[in-house]
Amino acid sequence: MKSDYGSVFNGGPYSSERSKGTSRKTETEKVVLHKPLDYFSAEFLLLEKDEKLKRKVITFIDSIRIQGYLSDVYLKYKSINTTEFKGKKYLKFDFDSSVTYNSLKLNKYDIAKNLFDDVIRKILNPLNDNISDPKRFYGYDISVIGHTKSFAEKHDSSKPITYRFYLPENAVKSYKDKDISGQQLIDKSVILMDDERIDLKLQ
Repeated sequence: MKSDYGSVFNGGPYSSERSKGTSRKTETEKVVLHKPLDYFSAEFLLLEKDEKLKRKVITFIDSIRIQGYLSDVYLKYKSINTTEFKGKKYLKFDFDSSVTYNSLKLNKYDIAKNLFDDVIRKILNPLNDNISDPKRFYGYDISVIGHTKSFAEKHDSSKPITYRFYLPENAVKSYKDKDISGQQLIDKSVILMDDERIDLKLQ
């Protein structure tokens, strides 16, 4: 499937309105279409001068959207940017999960493991294939918002938990080349849970 965006760096979301004619009344349906550009933060568009990198990121967006790598997780609009952590530059992506986990069965660490399997592992291949550029940045800064609540409480509202994975680009490449395991990738990375560093054991 080929995507056609015209000039990929022109404008934001746009809408079209279609009228549905009936014998009695006319209904208007508004359709909002988003471009890959809508996933870039304003800061990234303003400060990042490397158009080649932007196009690599767009290829990555196409890959995860068109090829369906993620089913219950969504890349957040205006989230793609570059960040620094411990003096190193990362390429940042923010995701939000539509799944709500049962807190009676899974604690916060269990949810982190599930999100690593369901989100992080699945996007590593398109990241490595489309964006990998160790000269431009040290790694990937990937945030995933998970949701949890007690299913035993009828009126309990879900609570968001933000997991942030700082993944070194070279470790991602080694993992995709099957030189290291998923646990070794975790051990070489930094993981924050609601801004607090945690250790994560997959087994």
